[in-house]
Amino acid sequence: MNESVSRKGGGAGRLHNRAALALVGLLTATSSGMAGDVYLSAPGNDKANPYVYHNTFPAGVGDFVSSAEVGGDVFAPGLKAGDTFPLDIKIQDQNDQEHVLSSFTEKGPLVLVLALVTAPRVMEQVVAFQNFLKSSGSDAQVVIVNVGQFGAALQPKSPAADSGRTMKVASQDYGITLPLYWVHNDIYSASGFTNRLRARDLPTVYVIGKDGKIQHVYGSVHTNWASGDLAAK
Repeated sequence: MNESVSRKGGGAGRLHNRAALALVGLLTATSSGMAGDVYLSAPGNDKANPYVYHNTFPAGVGDFVSSAEVGGDVFAPGLKAGDTFPLDIKIQDQNDQEHVLSSFTEKGPLVLVLALVTAPRVMEQVVAFQNFLKSSGSDAQVVIVNVGQFGAALQPKSPAADSGRTMKVASQDYGITLPLYWVHNDIYSASGFTNRLRARDLPTVYVIGKDGKIQHVYGSVHTNWASGDLAAK
């Protein structure tokens, strides 16, 4: 199998994709006798384009299926403005103490930022968002939640050792002064954190009103922040 994968950001997800692509290529080649390969490579300028999808099979063989071919969207649409945010979700602070999201909205509107401290490019945007808050003088109640897990116990539904300590280190490394929490995120369960939110983009910023209704949702493409973006009641 011909493959070359960068170790920079998104490695875990890319490895899953690579494995799936490798299996498709192997099964196709075995059944048809056609020579070819499907793999991901990292070009020299990976800042511009971290990964390139290569398909050396004949046209149409080894390609990703389209949403039409599987009878609908591969991923369900994420939460949008007007939806009710699941405030029963519990997150952990840097001392591994548990907090229910509803305890934040009881104080007022909440700006919830989903992040991944192992992805530098994601964190660059989080830092830029933090800088915007400081320069604009915003008094918004902001909470950052890391959606990854660390430590020795990474199996589903198992507490991840050292996650709180890792959040402290990450805060220092990136210069994060906003509250940085972590969450048990069982990606194998429909009730897992990111699956429950149907979140596939990082960072994602939710502006949640005191009533639990989502006022605004911003994905990673939103980088030019303005004071009105966080307006909520």
